[in-house]
Parts: sequence; structure tokens; C-alpha cells
Amino acid sequence: MTSRREFLQGATLAAVPLVAGVPGIARADTGEITAYHAVLIDDRHAAARAFGAALAGRGSRVLPVLHGDVTALWLGEIGPAWRRAPVPVAGLTRPGVLFCLEQLAWAQGLRVVLHAEHVEAPLQATQHVVHACAAGPVAQDLALRGPLWPTQVADVMARFDTTRRGVRTGPSCAALLPAMSADAELLTSWIIAAV
Repeated sequence: MTSRREFLQGATLAAVPLVAGVPGIARADTGEITAYHAVLIDDRHAAARAFGAALAGRGSRVLPVLHGDVTALWLGEIGPAWRRAPVPVAGLTRPGVLFCLEQLAWAQGLRVVLHAEHVEAPLQATQHVVHACAAGPVAQDLALRGPLWPTQVADVMARFDTTRRGVRTGPSCAALLPAMSADAELLTSWIIAAV
């Protein structure tokens, strides 16, 4: 028998493609323009799906990273786009996706300009650590939003000026995992843009 939680997670997952730009489906017009070539989400996590839905509602093209493997998106979307121009890409994914894309971005003159970690554990509040940001989310503000933190991160990313230069020049901390319990999951929100 399907639990209420499984039903809601499935419904959320099913809704993301609808708001993410399937032809014939209108998006909400909020007056904001996000400049991302794509927003990547780990479709296995409810928080990432909520984040994606929030940005899709603002006009962003949301692409799921299926099973945590960014290869198909790199080959079909991100790589070709970065070879044409240094377009910004954002996401809420597992750290491995950010790590891979960050390594590939360096050759194109792109860098991580926002990087925050979100540790989710059963029966605990999500823990947030912001590593690199300029006018980005503050970990305490994210904690105060409770389970609505993905929409706060989406709000910050929707307003983030990816045309600013000199925001960050070094590598992110994506390869360094924080100490966490065995039942916890780590998600990372990020923006890769030209510096």
C-alpha cells in the first residue's frame, strides 16, 4: 500500500515536468527573469523537486539529473552550451554533480559562484552551511524557513546576478563531505557562472 508520504513525493515529481516547460503548459509569469541556461535537480529528493518547481515557475528550464548521473545532461545540454558561450547553470543536487560540472567548467572560464550544503536527516531539522556566496542565502535564514528552505534558495537564485564578475575564483568545497550521520543525505545548491 502506498503511504501518504510516497504519494506526495510522487505527485511532486510528476508535477515538475509540467511546470518545467513541457510544450503547451504555461508557466507563471512573475516578472522575474532568470538567466540560467538550465537548472539541474536531483529528482530523487523532494527538496530538489520543490526547488525546481519554484524556479520553473519563474521561467527557468529545469532538468532532472536522473539517478544522480549528469553524463547525459553534460553530453546533450551543458557541454554544447558551454562550448558556444559561458552560460550560467544552477542546481540543487548531490555533491557529485557539482564536482563533475565544476571540473568541466574551469576549461570554459566558468567558476562556482554560489555553493551551499544542506544535510537532511530523518526527524531532524535540515542543517545548512553556505561556503561561497555573494548576496546569497545565510545558513541561519535557511534554518528559520524549516522545510520551506528549497523555496528560499530558489528565491536567492532567481535574483542572483550571474553577470557580476570576480565573485569567486577558487574551487568549491564540493569534494569535501561534512561529518554526518549514516541516515543523513547531503544536497548542495550551486551556481556556476563566468567570473
